[in-house]
Formats: sequence, C-alpha cells, structure tokens
Amino acid sequence: MLPTEKGYISNVPFPYLNLDSDLNILGISNETMSHFPNADNFLDLVDLDSRKKATKFIKPNLQNVKIELNMMTMDQPITLYDIFVQWDDENTVNVFCIKKQESIVQIQEIVQRIEDRMIHGNLTTTQQQEELEQTLQKMEEIISQQDDQNTLSTLLHTLATEVKEPLSNVKGFINLMKTEMVDPDDSYYAEVALDELEKANNIIYQFIVASSPPEPNFEQVSIQKLLSQWVYACKDEVELSGYQIKYVKEQILPNLAIDTKQIKQVLLNLIKNSIEAMDRSTRDKKMGQIIIRTRLTHKGIQISVSDNGIGMDVWVKKKLFTPFFSTKEKGVGKGLSVCRKIIHNHGGSLDVDSTLGQGSTFYILLPISE
Repeated sequence: MLPTEKGYISNVPFPYLNLDSDLNILGISNETMSHFPNADNFLDLVDLDSRKKATKFIKPNLQNVKIELNMMTMDQPITLYDIFVQWDDENTVNVFCIKKQESIVQIQEIVQRIEDRMIHGNLTTTQQQEELEQTLQKMEEIISQQDDQNTLSTLLHTLATEVKEPLSNVKGFINLMKTEMVDPDDSYYAEVALDELEKANNIIYQFIVASSPPEPNFEQVSIQKLLSQWVYACKDEVELSGYQIKYVKEQILPNLAIDTKQIKQVLLNLIKNSIEAMDRSTRDKKMGQIIIRTRLTHKGIQISVSDNGIGMDVWVKKKLFTPFFSTKEKGVGKGLSVCRKIIHNHGGSLDVDSTLGQGSTFYILLPISE
C-alpha cells in the first residue's frame, strides 16, 4: 500500500483511500500509513467481524454513506472508526476514516489543518495557477500553429475536469463531517474550508466554460429592459472606480430570443474590460465613461459598449479574441474568447473597433428570431 503519486490525494491530512469497485486500493494519503498496516485491498484492513458489514454498505447504489467499522491499526489490534464513503462513479470510491472515540476532536484538527494549508499555501497556489496559465498559453501557441482549436478545447476541458474532481471529493467529505458537529462553533472551520473550495471550484469552472460554453437556454425577452437592469446594477461599481456609465435607448426594439445568463455574462465582462482600460489610461479619471447603445439593423439588434480608455493597436485587436491572449501582466485571457463563443452560439457576432489612446467600442450583433 503506497501513497499515490497524485499530490491532491497524498497530501489529504487524514486517512483517505481511493478504491476500485472490488475495494482494491488505488491510492492513499500519507496519513493513512501512520494509521494502518500495508495492504492491497481495503477489506484486509477491516476486522473479520466487520467485513460483511463493509461489503454490504460500500456499494455504488448507496452513494454517500457513513458506517462504523473495526479497523486493524498500527498501534492497536482493533480500533473503531467512522467510515465516510463517497462514490465518484460505479468504478471508484473514496473512503475517509475517522477514529470513533475522538471523532469530533479529530475532525476539528483536520479542518484546522486544511485551513492552515490553504492560508499558508496561498502564494504557492497562486504560483501554481500562473504556471498552469503559462503552460496553457504555450499549448495554445503550438496548437494554433496547426489550426486545430478543437484539440486545444479538448485538452483544456480534460485538464480542468481532472483538477475539479479531487476538489469535489474533499468538499463532499467536509459536508459529511459537518453532520457530526453538534456545537455550531465546531463547524466554523468547515465553513471556511468549504468557502475556499467553492472559490477554487469557481476558478476551475471558468476553465471548463472557456473550453466548452454550455448551449444557450433561449427565452423571449426585452433586451432594452434587461440592459437597463444590468447597467443599473453595475452603476455603483463603475462609479466607485471613478467613472460614469449610461445606457442610451435610441429606438424601440422587438424582443429577442437569448440566454439571459450568458448574455449578462458577456455584457458584464465587456464593462469590466472597459473599467480596466480606463484604469490604464492617462486621461483624467473624471472624464472616464462607458456608454451602451442599442439599435435595430437589417441583420438584427446591435448592442455597443464604448469606453474612452487606453484603446488598442492593430496587433492587439487581431489577437484579442484568441483563447488565453491577454494584455494584462497576470491573467489567462479567457474572457473575450468565451464571450465570442457565447455570441456565436446565439447565431450572432462580437467585434471591436479601437484606436490606441482614444478608446474602444465592442459590437454585439444578435439575430431576431422569426
């Protein structure tokens, strides 16, 4: 029984085993070796009188369960453990082991160690993320030379999914632990850990969306009404940055069939980019403004987002919608490529007109459904 080479399993700060459907041990945490003797199958670690119970309850159809098992340990012949079982699918299962007689204390210590690792590991995590982004950029450069963007999307989606899976496993375990905490104060660190894991999951979600935005969920809406609401919601943030934002209605428009969540994501991304462009401009902040307009064309409804920020040169405009291209010192540059994919999935287009030193205007064109 050896610790897995994958760091996210070996570094789990409690006895954790990853098993196949026959309960053969695929990987363990380092902490497991200080509790249990060497074994190839999980049942070899279970006391003979508890093995029937283990095989009865560790089944894919039972999904997430908690059972009590007598386990063979390093320091005592038999020790009672709470066993938390979580299946990834019908072929692999995660098993978390907590000593019964000290479960609450041990749970508190485990979550505290998770939190400490998160706090003290922030810099390392940031550095690892930057290294990941640089690697992805190199991948994009190589693949783009071969004009094979589908390969890039596949690689990115696979990578993001593999990173997300262990995060989901640990999150599921912490949720299971919370059910054992009677005192509300005892669950504080679990909440902290869950919050941090949620942030990590959101980051990974962005990578997955970058490779494969979901299909739009269309509904008929008034785009002017929605834009008014979204601009109003952004107003405080924009003004806090020292700028002004307004929506100019130039004519009454027909309803559109769009995915409101996705189009909102696009608009908010463009507004965020405008704020950042004005932050980098040498112009007086009081002069900074974002103007959103809508108008009816023979091809559909056009939404424009204009700013008087730093603008772009010809080279930047050409590369702007390329996945992972960014003009920022730090940042993976997924936003605009995702925005264009979303608009394309709506049957529309996203383009930009910009002059260095004067500002930029992004044009969204959405077709009117017949």
